[in-house]
Amino acid sequence: MLGLGVGFYKLGGKEYFPWTPNTGGPPPKGWFKPDAIVTDGEGVLRWDDSSANLNHLAQSSESDLGTLDDGALLLDGTSDHYDFSSNIVISAEEAFIGFFVIKLANVNQDTLLGTGGTSNFLQILTNKKLKLKIGGVQELPTFASAQFSSDEKMILTIQREAGATGNLNVFKNGTLLTPTSQLDNAGAITFDSLGLRNSDQFFGGHIYEVILYDIEDLSTSRISRIHEYLKRKHSI
Repeated sequence: MLGLGVGFYKLGGKEYFPWTPNTGGPPPKGWFKPDAIVTDGEGVLRWDDSSANLNHLAQSSESDLGTLDDGALLLDGTSDHYDFSSNIVISAEEAFIGFFVIKLANVNQDTLLGTGGTSNFLQILTNKKLKLKIGGVQELPTFASAQFSSDEKMILTIQREAGATGNLNVFKNGTLLTPTSQLDNAGAITFDSLGLRNSDQFFGGHIYEVILYDIEDLSTSRISRIHEYLKRKHSI
């Protein structure tokens, strides 16, 4: 059937199977999809990793649990967050790309990935600006017009290219955005949490799906394939 939010690929010239981020290579570092959200009916207890790494997200404190809403993880922007069972570690000069299907409740220092400290995080700072901290060095990708609006479901993709330069790229709904200046940072990155930076800046809104890759740059065609998969799946 068509219109189910998945693509298909052909194997051996005969059989067709649903395409997922686990199809082909390189494999994802983590894949958090809507049907892997685990709830007790009141709060979301954990978000299982559907990649081969099984690096699940969980929260043991009831007061910091998000809720399931619109098929997504809804975080309140004040304390809700989740911790990876193992840190996401990206070496210096190593590639990283994160695909985030989100809908912001407002635009105010919304942290996507971070730690209990301030050395490494990815954050939507304003409707025109991101704030990325990599290896303790701050980068502020800034755009001439508003890109990140509240109550708009979108795919936000943040990429750090492999190599000594470490160019930083930002996509919205599959389109590469042009910043006011090209930024770069090849430093090492560690994330241990979703929706948290230093226990003082959280994510407020819906997170529908997250896919993370590292080690090597994805090809342009694979990046496009993932964007098309997410756009169909989430009706964007």
